[in-house]
Amino acid sequence: MKNNVKFIDNLKLRASVGKIGNDAIPAFQYYRLYALGNSGMSFGQSPIATNGLEAGVSPNSNITWEVAKTSNIGIDASFWHGLLGFTVDMFKQTRSDILAKRNLAIPEYTGLILPNENIGVVVNKGIELELTHTKVLGDVSWRVAGNVSYSHNNVVSISESKDIVEWKKQEGHVLGATQYYHAIGIFRTQAEVVAAPIYPGTIVGDLQYQDKDDDGKITANDMYTMDKTNTPEIVFGLNFSVNYKSLSLWANFAGATRVWQYYHMNARIVVNQLQDVIVNRYTPGSTDSKYPILPTVEFNPSSAEVDGLVSDFWLKDATYARLKTLQLSYNLPQNLLSKVKIQSMKIFVNGQNLFTIDNVKWADPENTSNRSAYYPQSKIFNLGINLTF
Repeated sequence: MKNNVKFIDNLKLRASVGKIGNDAIPAFQYYRLYALGNSGMSFGQSPIATNGLEAGVSPNSNITWEVAKTSNIGIDASFWHGLLGFTVDMFKQTRSDILAKRNLAIPEYTGLILPNENIGVVVNKGIELELTHTKVLGDVSWRVAGNVSYSHNNVVSISESKDIVEWKKQEGHVLGATQYYHAIGIFRTQAEVVAAPIYPGTIVGDLQYQDKDDDGKITANDMYTMDKTNTPEIVFGLNFSVNYKSLSLWANFAGATRVWQYYHMNARIVVNQLQDVIVNRYTPGSTDSKYPILPTVEFNPSSAEVDGLVSDFWLKDATYARLKTLQLSYNLPQNLLSKVKIQSMKIFVNGQNLFTIDNVKWADPENTSNRSAYYPQSKIFNLGINLTF
């Protein structure tokens, strides 16, 4: 092929498979452990609990490390002296014996402190692609490289209650999938509140939720598992560089999609809130408010703040694209530098996080806090000189 197919610069096929273990697990879970505590029986007339031994985690004599089996197949290729190049990798990772507790299957009235057990299985599949283009035309040269990767995981097995409804299961969903109420609107009139299934305490201006189990009321059974997490399934990037004699320009873009972030917006007096949320919240008589009545705290069963329930109304698509770095540089001519005994000298100016395109607007799209407790990306500008003697 090397001698007869001239347009191929490089062609490589790769394949690999391997198995590794993870022993980073809490120690001594195979022992019955006890600790001193004051939650025991009260003796005498004073109702004060007397210190005594408390049983710790139930022992698991069969505990062992987690196992990950990874397989990969890939192709590296380059054609026409770099005009087109690509790298493709397809991978699959099966993590088995994942440590998890049977909290969903063992009722709380047993009083057991459950140990970790090797009961979980998660499969992760994906593909990565990189395309490159390089060209030289006299004093001008450039290179463009773009990459994108897609990765999707699936919980194959985990201990769950036998009678759990289908829409609340974790099996069959992505790792970290969360349960949400599905918001279908905002109540604008008392007649709407009276006619619809509601969560206790609902008033005009609150969110209306879907009655998933059709029992005529909104309860925790109406929450359903959504495959929307703040771990992106698709990430991408683009590098671009162009050179003309001693002048060069370099840019790096990065982004992600199929990623979501949940926010808890509230109206607590001691907490600042976004102007968009405060100005556009529901007020008495409003017929087109963007947001419902704002809760004062996160959901508490005793508070009956309907809009503080974890719902997909507050779930934001965190897709973004960002210009991470842009740099312009100039290398001074060698014949000029040699006169002052300098080997090389480069003057450059660059900027980082220059602009971002996203749908969130409330916070940085890479934020992973439901309170936006994330320091925003700063724009940074540098002007500098690199000297070599």
